[in-house]
Amino acid sequence: MSLHASDKALKPALFADVPIGHKLLVNGCIPLLMFALFMGWQQWRLRDVGDNVSHAVRASVADAVAAKDLQRNVVQVQQFLSDISATRAQDGLDDGFKAAAEQRAQFEANLKAFRGRLDPADKAGLTRLDDLQARFQPYYDTGVRMAHAYVDGGPAEGNKLMPEFDKTSLALQEVLDAFVADETNHVESAIHQTEGNTSALLWGSLALCVGMCLFVASSNYVV
Repeated sequence: MSLHASDKALKPALFADVPIGHKLLVNGCIPLLMFALFMGWQQWRLRDVGDNVSHAVRASVADAVAAKDLQRNVVQVQQFLSDISATRAQDGLDDGFKAAAEQRAQFEANLKAFRGRLDPADKAGLTRLDDLQARFQPYYDTGVRMAHAYVDGGPAEGNKLMPEFDKTSLALQEVLDAFVADETNHVESAIHQTEGNTSALLWGSLALCVGMCLFVASSNYVV
């Protein structure tokens, strides 16, 4: 078989009667069309990944920061009440009750803001917030009573309430530490998800590029 006959055999019969100029035009347009489609797909995927990153990471970071704020409020309440218990409000050191009350107000405001960001269908999340609020109240009330006992009756009276205050503090910290750890883990999960989406986009783009190259190479038989 001659080279000319071999070339004819390779050409699809579908294009046998198509003028050479049209074939060249098709071979030139196919890569451009595929490149345009590829760029459109890539831009769509990049925008989609960007939106997911913006939503997931920002929301997770905001929740983690809010959880840390709640933890800070609890620590500050204990610090202020412990300070006034130690000083017994002497020498003008009597602002601990006011400072602790301010931290209590901030705790409740932070908890309310966190609750407002939760999906109403997230029953587990709402239950955790209810549990935190329920444990915070006896913790705060016991701490205030203990501090007043130290101020009014000295160590003999204040020490009587110390075990109860420690008990309520441990009960609150048990739930709060787990809450903070969960919210921190959500940030890490969001980052891992972002890395996975980025990797999928990279490999998908590479696969499409290889496919385009193979298709363009095989389309030379149209001519």
